[in-house]
Amino acid sequence: MFIKIINVFAILFGITLFTLLTYIFYNKASKNLSEYSQVEGIIMNKGIINSNKNSKIFFLKLSNSPKNLVVYKMTKNYSELDNNISNGDKVKVYFTPSNSNSHNLDVVQIEKGNKILLSYNTHKINYYFLTGITTIVPLSIIFMTVYHIKGNEIENPIPPIF
Repeated sequence: MFIKIINVFAILFGITLFTLLTYIFYNKASKNLSEYSQVEGIIMNKGIINSNKNSKIFFLKLSNSPKNLVVYKMTKNYSELDNNISNGDKVKVYFTPSNSNSHNLDVVQIEKGNKILLSYNTHKINYYFLTGITTIVPLSIIFMTVYHIKGNEIENPIPPIF
């Protein structure tokens, strides 16, 4: 009986967690570019560095921003940004402000003149992809649980993702 109670709590926790993540990712994906903070300034410093977690990130230091603006790409390929941006260039950056003392980690778009160097659409696509994944997981948990209960296999209906 104790195992069944633990299974029920694990299932409810999984469904709740992934439903919450779906909500968060969808809200980020459906946010308009005009809803983000923006700063326009001259680049004082830029480059590719290792983060605290030993992952490569691209940073910009603007003349009128106290924090570094940081871009993280899953591909860790920053050569296009690094080649198209130089110290002294005037850029406009859209980002989500963070509580960090030194970095704004969620840069969504970088514009230099009329050219978009980092597109907001890529940001949206990533979050819509994450929304899709986190929608599929709780549905899978529900379907697997129903399948196990209907098949009278109630001993351990926790899906293998746990």
